[in-house]
Amino acid sequence: MRILGYVTSSLALWSTAVCNGLFTQTVRFDDHKLITIQTADNYAAEVVKNNDLDVWQRNEELLSVFVSADQLKQLEEEGVNFTVQDVNVQALIDAEGNRLNNYTPFSNSNWFAEYHRFEETLGWYDSLAEKYPNLVSINKEVGKTHENRPLWAIHLGRNDLNGALDKQIWVQCQIHAREWISGMVCQYIVHTMLTNYERGDERVKNILNKHEIIVIPFVNPDGFEFTWESNRLWRKNRRYDPRGMGVDLNRNYDDHWGQTGTSTNPNSDIYHGPSAASEPETKALSKYFLANTKIVAAMDYHSYSQLILRPYGWTRNPGEHEKLLKTISDNMSTTIQKVHGKKYKSIKSTELYPTSGSASDWWHGATVRARYNFKPYSLTIELRPSNSFGGAGFILPPKEIIPTCQENYPAFLEYVEFALKNPL
Repeated sequence: MRILGYVTSSLALWSTAVCNGLFTQTVRFDDHKLITIQTADNYAAEVVKNNDLDVWQRNEELLSVFVSADQLKQLEEEGVNFTVQDVNVQALIDAEGNRLNNYTPFSNSNWFAEYHRFEETLGWYDSLAEKYPNLVSINKEVGKTHENRPLWAIHLGRNDLNGALDKQIWVQCQIHAREWISGMVCQYIVHTMLTNYERGDERVKNILNKHEIIVIPFVNPDGFEFTWESNRLWRKNRRYDPRGMGVDLNRNYDDHWGQTGTSTNPNSDIYHGPSAASEPETKALSKYFLANTKIVAAMDYHSYSQLILRPYGWTRNPGEHEKLLKTISDNMSTTIQKVHGKKYKSIKSTELYPTSGSASDWWHGATVRARYNFKPYSLTIELRPSNSFGGAGFILPPKEIIPTCQENYPAFLEYVEFALKNPL
């Protein structure tokens, strides 16, 4: 089902924009530290959970947590064993800001050399729709955010398919505001599929001549803009609550909402919201997903940790399609590693940590099955870096943009082809 909005000319918006001074930060983290805790230390992990601390990464050995000076003191008082990492996160943010405030406007040829603001990126998508009118259509009226920004859906596929459309693939990025690299991967997928189609790439033509890719470039535009304007490490949307600001949209979907791996505290980075699908972003995108009834697979790009996560997050029990989901996830891991040698580990979501109310679980859950009479494939990819135990974490340098995109593009095509050939 294709629901179209109007495509307007915005090429000048991004190609001639004056970018100086666009990155400003009113929130600083000079007193913060990145610490690691042994994952096997159950007492320490419980203290982190009970205090709603900002967990950046987790693996079998270590838990990476970003804490203020007061929080660090509290951990010491509670007898938690931890190691302080030799990384100055505020210095990384300052360096990024200095770079962004001094870059020159970009052309289409070097778009992926740097990160871009929300409006600039929408203009870039508009320019692709103008260049490829037979392959791109944009719905600019999927919904509105708390701060009245539009939620867009980019539809890739032959515009003359109409009723002949076979199957659809859903892709979304930037649900967590600070994970800038996720949005760049969506942009790269769209741009590369279009340019390769134009060059006669049979693999891409076989997809777009019969099927449709639906890309949600910004699930959380309010939060994303806030990371440029005020707080680079902001994660949630911008819902106002007198007790605290923002909801984690990836805990707000109506699938086992409010259960494991969430928080009732509005100040928490994993606050699940006042009710299931309470947020305009979650509500609008869930409705739009259900309106497109031929979706056979969905993908949610995040950062970081280099992981391929399959359902479920709310239970350790294997799902009915565990074998197929593991097969394609393992295959994608191999494909990614062949590009630049980076290993993306394939695991079930709950093996990383428990979650509920996530997009990935909702896509592969009871509500979608009841509407479609089948379950789409559903994966979440955590992008570069592999770990930040002394590294950059969310502040991924721009030199990493193209390699990250390059290694994920063929894996995405493999996922699409597998799902089209083996629908659940």
